[in-house]
Amino acid sequence: MKRMKTMALAVAITAMLTATVGAAGASASGFVAGSYPAELKAAPTATHYITTKSTSMQCEPFTFRSSMSGPSESISSGLTEGTCWQGIVSAPINMGSCNFTLKPGSGGTGTGTISIGPAGCGPITIKGPCQISIPAQTGLSATYSNTGSGTTAKVEISVNASGLVYTQGSGCASEGTYSDGSWKGTWALSATDLSGNSTSISVSSTLPNGLFLSGKESGEASQQPRLEAEHYPATFTSEIASAHVFTTNPGVVSCKSVGFSGTLSGSSNTFSATPAYGKCTTETPVVMNSCRYVLHVSNAGPPYVGTADVSCTSGGDAIEIRIPGCTVKIGAQSGLSGVTYTNEGTASSRKVKVSLNVTGISYNECGTARTNGSYSGVQKLGATF
Repeated sequence: MKRMKTMALAVAITAMLTATVGAAGASASGFVAGSYPAELKAAPTATHYITTKSTSMQCEPFTFRSSMSGPSESISSGLTEGTCWQGIVSAPINMGSCNFTLKPGSGGTGTGTISIGPAGCGPITIKGPCQISIPAQTGLSATYSNTGSGTTAKVEISVNASGLVYTQGSGCASEGTYSDGSWKGTWALSATDLSGNSTSISVSSTLPNGLFLSGKESGEASQQPRLEAEHYPATFTSEIASAHVFTTNPGVVSCKSVGFSGTLSGSSNTFSATPAYGKCTTETPVVMNSCRYVLHVSNAGPPYVGTADVSCTSGGDAIEIRIPGCTVKIGAQSGLSGVTYTNEGTASSRKVKVSLNVTGISYNECGTARTNGSYSGVQKLGATF
């Protein structure tokens, strides 16, 4: 029974140390390259056709280039090469001040959009026997799919847009502004590094987001240590770096699976925790009730240190570990020392290693109050957006 009690308590503490910041938010989708900065080229793999009331134009070449300094929800660029043909007569494209903006849908692959902007740009002009102008507009349909693998992975972008707004001018069978145009065509989007070597490019339903500690010990609040992300809201990801071990009088229990989830809505020296746990000595139900764990970053360092609290929304509530014949309860408490934070990685791959060596944990073990709990474990906390 003592062993079961100890295991249950360890599971509870492991659960408490599984960090969540805020409520889970929707993640952004977008483009991810294998290395940064990345130079991008979109070359047509199927001819682009633009159709209006008076003409159907075959457009080739129809190429653009752009760049990425990190993961991005969208890519924008004007054409670097572009000519349409009205019959056998060439009709050069002038982008004016307009760009195409490519934006995958929420699932990454699948239906997304291509837009012409910014608002009020251009318009794009196609100067042939029938002169066409295309103003800024949003939400034209396009689909995105990942192709290939390794450093040669690419994104296929297929435009299949209807409802294109355009104006027919001089030389057209009818002059005026219409919204019945169409645009069809396909690009292959590839990427290289600054040395010209191929690197992967793909679309993803989530984007990596650098998570890091910044600041230093200071009398000014704005300069003090805090947890930050490159983009907000930042959705936590995590990986276990060493087993989470809880020690009490009856013995030691190790848990080998711990996860972090949640969002960080802005720079902060405090973040909340909700649990996910597994692969402990045995399985025991853990009921968080209204409780959570809170991690603080102290005004010290670097190196960065902090403390941990147990916080429950409902008064008198507690984390419950329900084992046959004994429910272990861990109630609200604060100022548990022994938390350190270390920055790892660079740019959007940055993570925070959270090292836990918490002592003086209070708990109620089957009606007996104890204050000698201790906990150790290491978790790497990352983020997406």
